Amino acid sequence: MKSFDLLLNNFETLNRTPDPVNTDIFKAIIESSPNLMAIVQDGRFAFVNACGLKMMKCKTPEEIIGKEIKETVAHGYETAIPYLNDASHKSVHLK
Repeated sequence: MKSFDLLLNNFETLNRTPDPVNTDIFKAIIESSPNLMAIVQDGRFAFVNACGLKMMKCKTPEEIIGKEIKETVAHGYETAIPYLNDASHKSVHLK
């Protein structure tokens, strides 16, 4: 959990410091993450990192951007949709 807190603190610092170098660092962290990282707005994907694209078998971001979460859940796993929606509302929100 310490690494998550450290990453969160770094994101908060980057968010308060509008600097092109910090923006590049932030993008590099997100894109190089071995975990799916996504930005969901109003239940639709606004951003998905490279790991997420691979997990969802998308070759380009355009294949997923704008889709609702429920459109990406495999048949038989629909019960996970409320959890995913709830998790997206409890996630980290940057100003």
